[in-house]
Amino acid sequence: MSKEIADRNIELRSLTENLDTTSAYGKFFFHVIGSFAQLERDLISERTRAGIAAAKERGKVPGRRPAITPAQWDWIGEHLRQNVPVTAMLRDPALAVLGWPDAPKPHRATVYQYKALMAAGVPYPAEWEKYLHRLKSSDI
Repeated sequence: MSKEIADRNIELRSLTENLDTTSAYGKFFFHVIGSFAQLERDLISERTRAGIAAAKERGKVPGRRPAITPAQWDWIGEHLRQNVPVTAMLRDPALAVLGWPDAPKPHRATVYQYKALMAAGVPYPAEWEKYLHRLKSSDI
């Protein structure tokens, strides 16, 4: 990055930090600041990867769970084939019973999104199946 700036003959003169990249000391200071920023970025990345690995070892499933369960997917699909309006489906308490424990019913926008997927003949998405497999294998 600093090479690109130098190649384009761009100079930085900060009045408040007393930094001037036209001098040797200014260039050095600019590189040191950049090196520290890169070091911190790499350390954050390492800690994140280590935290995810530790969570997997404890049986936690990383990432956000799907908005609806396979049972809700099937239930919504069946009601859509019967031409039940989405608003009527959302009022039905059975939709909440089929959901994740301690989770609210899916929002209207979510149901409309899945309605479009179901109309296209998409089965329960494969990436969600992977989540469910990890969830079952970790006995959460």
